[in-house]
Amino acid sequence: MTGDRLQPGLDPGGARYSLAGRPVHNGDAVEVRLPGGAWLRGRLEGLPGRTTLHVRLGGAWEAILAADPDALPRVPELVADLPARAELRWPGGAT
Repeated sequence: MTGDRLQPGLDPGGARYSLAGRPVHNGDAVEVRLPGGAWLRGRLEGLPGRTTLHVRLGGAWEAILAADPDALPRVPELVADLPARAELRWPGGAT
């Protein structure tokens, strides 16, 4: 399955991106295509400027949060610049 690229555009509020014909907002979950056709789920931020993908990391902190969801102020995450040519899709395989 292939993905789509973020498409720049305008709406009454200003600059806006879309993915597969749907508007994209900061905080939206998307999947980015990796080598070999694998997909990685993350959260988009920085729109409409420097777009970044935020991916939650696993680790010992997961047990802490399971016991007390408010125990940590931030969940560790990987943050990466998202190239304009990245292929994306909405979670669940829908492009």
